[in-house]
Amino acid sequence: MIAALVAAGAAAVATPMRGLAAEDVPALAALGPQPEGATALKITLGRPFHSMRLEYGLWGLGDVGGGLDLSPDGYYRGAGEVRLRALRAGSVQLVARLLAARVFSWKEGVADTNDGEAGLQLAVAPLPWLGVFTEGSLIGTTDFTHERTAGFWQVLGGAALALPAGVSLLGSIGILHGARGGRTVGSSGASFRF
Repeated sequence: MIAALVAAGAAAVATPMRGLAAEDVPALAALGPQPEGATALKITLGRPFHSMRLEYGLWGLGDVGGGLDLSPDGYYRGAGEVRLRALRAGSVQLVARLLAARVFSWKEGVADTNDGEAGLQLAVAPLPWLGVFTEGSLIGTTDFTHERTAGFWQVLGGAALALPAGVSLLGSIGILHGARGGRTVGSSGASFRF
């Protein structure tokens, strides 16, 4: 029984869905990276950040983006991000992500820090307009002193629903864990491709 399930799953993954272009599977394009020459504005609300990102697709393999994140906990950050598609097989893709950011606090006595993130996302589109994903990330934050340097890991799962006219609905939930414990994180929002 298990062997039959594994064989059926391997056959489903190996069977391409109409082609390999991101435009052929809109849900994967919504999860990113953006198709070559496409620009997308992504707005999400959640924890640890409410975010606004502008992403631009390069060479059909990746995209670059910049944005502003606002935390309900009293800080904001400007961020730059690069995503590269490491693997694409029909309706399955593996994407590597790097982010660098500068974090500013409006709370008195809290130091500004630098953030770095490295993540790997596995996405599957069971239908061209529906994508699901899981992502693991390593996150570091520092102001280059021992007292304000910390590392975290994060695991997320979520979905994208691609609607007509380049609009997509996005949602995720997961766990962020570090030396001081963990908490639930997640966001929901929309992406507008133009």
